[in-house]
Amino acid sequence: MESSYPSLLPVLWFVGAWALVNLGFVLARLVCRRTSDSVELVSPLHVRITTRALNGAVEAIAQSPRIARVLDGFYAAGVLVGVASMVLCTGLLGIAAIQIAAAIGIRAGAALPSVDLWQPLVALAGGSAGYAGPAEGPEPRLGRRLAGDAQVLQPIIPGVTLPAGHLWHYLVALAACAVIHELGHACAAARARVPMRACGVFLLGIYPGAFV
Repeated sequence: MESSYPSLLPVLWFVGAWALVNLGFVLARLVCRRTSDSVELVSPLHVRITTRALNGAVEAIAQSPRIARVLDGFYAAGVLVGVASMVLCTGLLGIAAIQIAAAIGIRAGAALPSVDLWQPLVALAGGSAGYAGPAEGPEPRLGRRLAGDAQVLQPIIPGVTLPAGHLWHYLVALAACAVIHELGHACAAARARVPMRACGVFLLGIYPGAFV
């Protein structure tokens, strides 16, 4: 008979891997009598790798006349895309909040107000089809519509909304996006004649990232 409880194997792998990392740093400190400036154990679950070897290459790329024009246009377009995305994401968060509130209200047995002011919210949630005006009873039609299965935003929870087998693909993609994102910061700093002290990557728990 299969157990309904989740497997503890991923947790054991996580704890064991970080225990080995911490043990390695302790042994290196005892043997070498010093710690490396490029590889640092910031905390028991945080490793950081720092380098200055890429500073010259980033500055050379950013100051290249051809690439500089491309970067300037890219950053100018990025401002417009960023503002538009901010407005879009704010709207999506608002719709998601309405869906969650409707779902909570239905589960609690609470009815939505019997007023036509909910019509604009129906339109935001996907149109007015099926809306029959102010609803009556503990489960209004609007509440059921807003709290439907088609959620606007879906949180990424490994093992719940993200298959456990896809976690590595997600983490690799996240690391690649972080590196590209920080490279953009480095090039922007070089275009503005701001010197870059160092750059690197880090691992915080299972979360990969980069920095400049």
